[in-house]
Amino acid sequence: MEAKRCTKCGLEKLLGEFWRDENHSDGHRSACKECTAAQKRRYSKTHREEINEYNRHHRGNNEKYKAKVRQRWKANHVRLNRQHRHWRKANPEKQKEMERRYRELHQEELKERAQYRRALKRNNSAERVDLGVIRGRDGMVCHICGKKINQDLEYPHPMSLSYDHLIPISHGGPHAEWNLAVAHLGCNSSRGPGRTSAQLHLPLKSALGLIQS
Repeated sequence: MEAKRCTKCGLEKLLGEFWRDENHSDGHRSACKECTAAQKRRYSKTHREEINEYNRHHRGNNEKYKAKVRQRWKANHVRLNRQHRHWRKANPEKQKEMERRYRELHQEELKERAQYRRALKRNNSAERVDLGVIRGRDGMVCHICGKKINQDLEYPHPMSLSYDHLIPISHGGPHAEWNLAVAHLGCNSSRGPGRTSAQLHLPLKSALGLIQS
């Protein structure tokens, strides 16, 4: 069988130990698989934040990539689930740290997802909502008191940002873009499930039509 010398470790290995690459004359990379993997591990360790930032901005907004991930998961979900369970069991501390970082980076997305599930459990109409669209539409002005919301303030500060269902989910309201508005956490909490006509500032005729359908 054909062999070649790795330019990284200097060892002569069979061609099967090298990744295929049409850009090379022999159709294989110059570094062996083992050295290539070691180089990737070193790069990942020293450039972790850059890689995470790239993934958030490019992979997170790439529909083609998302479709590829869904297809791969559908075709291999049994094997992948088994591998994930084994890794979590063998690395409990790393798993906890990954979960903590994910919650920290995706707080808003997790809150929106929880409200979506809450509406579904009540058999209300529900759709996934981009909360950034809600903020842009409302201009970060509390729809209850009419004052500006400081997005730098964090929960549980009473003047921090929250999202109010104009027709509450507990009253059959849907989790939908037209039924959400920004509000101060304190204003939102003090109102509870009750709503005044002043709060329902969106076109409710069309909204009620959607509920009846």
